[in-house]
Order: sequence, then C-alpha cells, then structure tokens
Amino acid sequence: MLTPEQFTDQARQALQERLRCVILFGSYAAGDFVEGVSQYDLLVVAELLGLGELESLAPVIRPWR
Repeated sequence: MLTPEQFTDQARQALQERLRCVILFGSYAAGDFVEGVSQYDLLVVAELLGLGELESLAPVIRPWR
C-alpha cells in the first residue's frame, strides 16, 4: 500500500495542474493511527476531469480499494 505522500506524488503526476489538493483526515491526521488496523483517509480535490484524466488516475487509485 502506498503512503499518503506516495499517493499524492503519483496523483500529481497523473493529474498535473488539474490536482488542487489532497487532504489527509481521520486517525492518521489526528495522531491515532494504528499500523495494521487503521486506514488512510484521503480526499482528492481536482478540477473537472475528463475520461483521459480519470484513466491516468486509475492505476494510482486501484491499490487503495
């Protein structure tokens, strides 16, 4: 599994200027993260995406399902 930082780097490469921000929230952001138990909670904010951008982002998101 990617770290939030790795996810953000890959999302930035895939979406380039369309990526506005990635927000980390939940237990990791609050300092309550428990390895092997907790999950990363990320909110991706981007401009309107077309099919091409969604396809380029798919390999980044797929491991997080």
